[in-house]
Amino acid sequence: MHKRHSRWSESGVWQRVFEALSEDADHEYTEIDATLVRAHQHSAGAKKIRLARGSKRTEPIGISE
Repeated sequence: MHKRHSRWSESGVWQRVFEALSEDADHEYTEIDATLVRAHQHSAGAKKIRLARGSKRTEPIGISE
């Protein structure tokens, strides 16, 4: 997040955002939300390995040699 903020600051993105927001005559509902939620690595498309319940096997189910 810090790297992106720094890049945007250096390239003038934040200046343009604030200029665009300041053109609005009614600032009643103007806000910026900086919420950041990181996904767990398994939700990012990593290959899933399904094991049989109680199994100590290390190879995925359905694949045999």
